[in-house]
Amino acid sequence: MATFWVSTSGTDTASGTNYVNAVKTIRHGVNIATQVGDIVNVVNDGTHLMTSSASQYTTPNGTGWNTPGLIIQGTDASGDPAKTTVAATTGQANQFIYMRGGASYWLIRGLKFDLSPIVNSTTVSRIIQFRDNTAGPVRLRYCEFIGSTNTSRPAAVRNVLYQTSTAATNFADISHCYFRNMRLPLSTQSTCGNVVDNCVFLQYFDEYFTPQQWTLTVAASTKVQRMHQCTIAMIADYNGGTLLEAQALPYGWGVNTGNAYFDLYDNLIGIGNLDATTNVAIDSVVACWS
Repeated sequence: MATFWVSTSGTDTASGTNYVNAVKTIRHGVNIATQVGDIVNVVNDGTHLMTSSASQYTTPNGTGWNTPGLIIQGTDASGDPAKTTVAATTGQANQFIYMRGGASYWLIRGLKFDLSPIVNSTTVSRIIQFRDNTAGPVRLRYCEFIGSTNTSRPAAVRNVLYQTSTAATNFADISHCYFRNMRLPLSTQSTCGNVVDNCVFLQYFDEYFTPQQWTLTVAASTKVQRMHQCTIAMIADYNGGTLLEAQALPYGWGVNTGNAYFDLYDNLIGIGNLDATTNVAIDSVVACWS
């Protein structure tokens, strides 16, 4: 087990074994962290950039959360926990991690993913992508996910998670995270089960709002999707278009082919429309789902 360092002032020809000899890119830091339990410290000494296509990782493969395969975390130069920003680049697709078969039990914590530079774009950006049956799970802790405030393009292009057609058993364990104008697809496959606890979602839509901008979506599934003690606020900027109505509740449900269901309790959800000119609330709904 080793610790590798990533710094905006580093170089990818360095060893990465300490801050003075840090590598420059997160991709390279993860590439050299090949053993179970390795740690990648992403130092908050500047803004790190996402790449147009992430390397596809099949290792390290942990056996449980007590023995995680890999830890990627935001730190300061001393290695103490600190929020570190990882930003998208305009004009390209953006990815952070692509987990394939064997890459399992990865923990990502203390990172702020800033996709706000992507404005009015159909370019797909994904923070974490799964592929193959044995990829995942991934655990997210104390992270922030920030999307663009211009939502005239579908939120489907700003996904925190993305599962390909061959990723049937992976799942995410997400807690104490903040999401703004980002979509969280919980499952697209038949046996994925996900946990979302103690998170905050703020979705702000302009008049181009479409039902594609659900906060959470679930497709065909036979697993429980659990969501506990979360707060969701959905605000639409009304400019003579369609009001944000019940059909735009935070959950989008696909074709149910099994016994899937949401396990929901102690969640607070608020939905409102603002007049685009006066910023005065037109209507609002607050509900507690328990």
